[in-house]
Amino acid sequence: MKLKLSPIGGFDEVFVVDRENRIEIPHKRIDFETLEVDNAYSNTASVVYVDYPPTFTEEDRRAYRDYVIRGP
Repeated sequence: MKLKLSPIGGFDEVFVVDRENRIEIPHKRIDFETLEVDNAYSNTASVVYVDYPPTFTEEDRRAYRDYVIRGP
């Protein structure tokens, strides 16, 4: 399944999550505006855009990314 990315830009990272199980889904970047995921996730895949504050360390980024995926 192919997912179109928003043309807004200005984000640091983009990834895909299964919105039911709150897990990251492996994906392949086809081009600048398209991601491809396995068809098994066609009903549950959601694109997540993350913009980290400039003061975040690598550890802060990992923690924030996990928070975005799994919730509080």
